[in-house]
Amino acid sequence: NYAYRVRFRRTVLDNGTLHVYFSVQKEGPAETVEAPVSMITFAKDRGIRKVNFYHDKILVKTIPVVAVY
Repeated sequence: NYAYRVRFRRTVLDNGTLHVYFSVQKEGPAETVEAPVSMITFAKDRGIRKVNFYHDKILVKTIPVVAVY
């Protein structure tokens, strides 16, 4: 029923893990707000083995990075 906006705050690369920090804000009723899908990309690097996503400094998801050629 509502539209939300994702704001990426910062990214940190630490010991083979990319940490992505973001926040989410309610924008209003879904009928009146156009909210795009958010996406983050990073350069192909064999040193990055997983990505951790943090919502307001709380870990919400860990995704392993698998290099497929």
